[in-house]
Amino acid sequence: MNIPIPPFLKNINFSGLNPFRKEGGFIALDIGSSSIKMVEAAGEKSGYRLASVGILPLPPTAVQNNMVADTDVVVKTIQSLIQANGIKATQVVSAVPGRAVIIKKIQLPAQEQAELEANVEFEATNVIPESLENVNLDYQVLSYVEDGSKMDVLLVAVKKEIINSYTQVIQEAGLTPVVMDVDYFAMENMYEASYEIQPDTVVGLIHIGARYTSINVLKNGVSTFTGDLQVGGEAFTEGLVQALQITYDQA
Repeated sequence: MNIPIPPFLKNINFSGLNPFRKEGGFIALDIGSSSIKMVEAAGEKSGYRLASVGILPLPPTAVQNNMVADTDVVVKTIQSLIQANGIKATQVVSAVPGRAVIIKKIQLPAQEQAELEANVEFEATNVIPESLENVNLDYQVLSYVEDGSKMDVLLVAVKKEIINSYTQVIQEAGLTPVVMDVDYFAMENMYEASYEIQPDTVVGLIHIGARYTSINVLKNGVSTFTGDLQVGGEAFTEGLVQALQITYDQA
């Protein structure tokens, strides 16, 4: 389904959000538990323009246990969205659900980048309950503490089979995955791109999905809490159906 773009969205400037092939634009792809959402940002001299927005439903069996379970259905749905919206971009920015990811915060002595990576990997073996051979591991320095002598580091790990289930359908649909984020941090990136960070301010970012609600709490622009609630839009819809005695589509 092709969704009309509201006027206030047409003027969004995506400059700086895509470090890859600027002139070609990119696709933002959300493979959810009940639908696939697709946005195309077309490359222009001044940056990027929101060119199209589309959404198509998925059967309940398509995405299960935080992974793509029915590859054929998801691939065909992605291709249908591309065709229906006349999308020309091929680079894809997407994300995996936060509940599929292991997130830990550790503290290390302040150190240079050259030695940080090795030390992070060593520390990860103590806090991540998976063999590092089976996960994709990334990290980010959040802040320096105790007069700069120590650093808070965020570790993020996700099983390779989960990442592969998403990148596989993207590739089979004829597209190229260039960024695979985590939904918590994708929300954070969009917030930082849209608003100026205010000092001594706490902000809650909430994404209500069909089955889950994702939360990322920021303090001074730094993520301090991430988590999920096992309730989403489907629960509200079903509640309206029962309370008002209406059909699911009406709700």
